[in-house]
Amino acid sequence: MTQNPQSPFDTAPVRTPRPASVRTTEPFTNRTPRRISAKTLGAALLIVLMSFFLLGAGGCGGAEADTCKIRIGLIPTDDNTLFYVADYENLFAQAGLDVTFIDFASAPERDAALQARQIDGEITDLMTVALRKKAGIDVAILTLCLGATPAEGPFSLIASPGSGINTQADLAGAGIGIAENTIVEYVATRLLDSAGIAATDRNFISVPKIPDRLNMVIQGTLAVGAFPEPQSSYAVSQGCIRVIDDTQEDISQTVFFLTRDLLTSYPNEIKTLMTVLSQARETYMADPEKYRALITERVKVPASLVDSYTLPLFSSPQPPLKPNFNDVMNWMTEKNILTRPYTYEDLVDVSFLS
Repeated sequence: MTQNPQSPFDTAPVRTPRPASVRTTEPFTNRTPRRISAKTLGAALLIVLMSFFLLGAGGCGGAEADTCKIRIGLIPTDDNTLFYVADYENLFAQAGLDVTFIDFASAPERDAALQARQIDGEITDLMTVALRKKAGIDVAILTLCLGATPAEGPFSLIASPGSGINTQADLAGAGIGIAENTIVEYVATRLLDSAGIAATDRNFISVPKIPDRLNMVIQGTLAVGAFPEPQSSYAVSQGCIRVIDDTQEDISQTVFFLTRDLLTSYPNEIKTLMTVLSQARETYMADPEKYRALITERVKVPASLVDSYTLPLFSSPQPPLKPNFNDVMNWMTEKNILTRPYTYEDLVDVSFLS
């Protein structure tokens, strides 16, 4: 049987990360317990207590046993560019920071790792941050990654080559592939608002996985799909039509967050981390082309797009825009994803920005 051609963005089945292994020992057998005197036991307890005190007094960056380790979960998107550049230029190490990237094939896999406390933070969207808070994980947004201006991190509605959809008005009644109750649906909704498409003329079809949605649009089994980059540009290279995007109106934003317990435990190190990201931004924006190979490799840009791929632009680290934040929270509440909208202060901490 002939199979349909697949896009280069197809991924292997998602594997749920395993919890850190637990080391166990075999029980002692056939041995007679030895009685320990009260004096000996008291001395042992004193040593243990003194050890904890000494380790705790060192703080992050002090005693080796209490080093601040920042574990960031990444999926292959260009929102991560400043982190890639900081690592490539050895800026984290030069600042005395221990930063580890943990790569995941998909957002659900990454989010499961956060739930299991295997990572400390993510680069993601505003909806995901709210959902982590709802799930009981106390997190705080430190900065925008992309989306300070409309040109940063564009999102598009892409039409299939044979769909006959060429203008924004043609979107009325067309089947539009989205991931339901995610930032993809939110952005698609706001793009249709901009296009003047009435709510009664909107036909969303749930296709959660981006590779599936992309293949369906390219093959013509789905009229329209909502995509970020680089999927949008790849679809256009395959003959699809970019009907509308958010480069004229700032709709989609991505942010960097960490758990609040890490922020509370190591405030100085987190401030240093934000300074490093500012340095990485200056370094990158001075010559983005220098990092084309790095970015396109990490983001898994198809070989056919490597030379023409539009490299992302970044503003200085800054908190999310309040109107955008509030609009996302209100939309989530209207959709019954949240019982109430989170306030800006619930999810954003501006104290670490210089």
